Amino acid sequence: MPADINWLLSSIAQASAAMIAIVGGLLVSRYVGLHAEQQATGRRLKDLTARATGARKRAARYLREMQELSAADLVDNPAVFEAIVRSEYDLPTSEVFRITGDSARDYEDDLVLGQLRAVTVELQKAGAALSSLVPSGEYHEDWETFRIAHPSLTFQHRNAWEWMYNTLCDAQQEAAENKLEPLMRALRNVNAVTWGRDDAPTVRLDTVRKRERLTALYEAANEEGTAAESEAVLAQEAYDLTRQPEGFSLALQVLVTLAILGIVPSVTLMGFGVATLDLLPRLILVGFFLGGVALLLRFLYVYARFLQQGGRATLPTKVWFELFESEKHANHAATKAAEAETN
Repeated sequence: MPADINWLLSSIAQASAAMIAIVGGLLVSRYVGLHAEQQATGRRLKDLTARATGARKRAARYLREMQELSAADLVDNPAVFEAIVRSEYDLPTSEVFRITGDSARDYEDDLVLGQLRAVTVELQKAGAALSSLVPSGEYHEDWETFRIAHPSLTFQHRNAWEWMYNTLCDAQQEAAENKLEPLMRALRNVNAVTWGRDDAPTVRLDTVRKRERLTALYEAANEEGTAAESEAVLAQEAYDLTRQPEGFSLALQVLVTLAILGIVPSVTLMGFGVATLDLLPRLILVGFFLGGVALLLRFLYVYARFLQQGGRATLPTKVWFELFESEKHANHAATKAAEAETN
């Protein structure tokens, strides 16, 4: 028989709204917290990415400088200087490696070629400038004294100029000695063995220090880049977790289902002014409401088991089809899916 249902409709609607408000409020507060966490994690991720990129760029720059220094040291060789002049300033890089005995695989071709061209130009400039400045005769001042006496000389490669100066001095000395009597020339040669001048170019003492400094900077930049990249990976994982935590989608499905089962029928009946219902419609209405309550309780239980160590392996993705399946069956399906993905 028909009975008044206004109180029932009102109670169901209010109870459903209360459940939605409680669960929805928790979700909203969690969303707000996640948003703040996401902003902080995003800023940290951006900072770490920038740090890693900057460190890698610095490491690449230091490595390039070390390669340039190695190429410069390779060409900075008296034997190479002599070969350049003998080749009429057209020495190929293959000859440089043959003379020095180094392997071309240990150097960058473009850097060696660039250094070779630069030294070739310097030797040409040195030969043109020093030919008229080196006096004829047997004795000449050392390179440092000569350079100080001629401050107008400007050069980019000191050792090339020093080698050219010593070579021209040797040529002038040899020419002067050839004019001497044989006995005097022999005496000069004996004296030369006793106190002969060292023609080797001045060694740049800062080269070793520069190489050590660049090596230390390169290693430090590399370590910083590696550390920043490792932290960035962890920050990316944390950032991804803040975007859509596992279970949020399922919770939203539960809320929508609660609204459909509890609020929509009650509000619709009240809106159309239905005051009485027979027993069967009333049972259906109550069944909808209790089904929503059971769904909410089941969701809370499944989520608790998921968070518990040794509990449920995965959360279901669909409310009706997976939320009520057994935990054993769900874990078995998750294991098979993981094995299939691995294979």
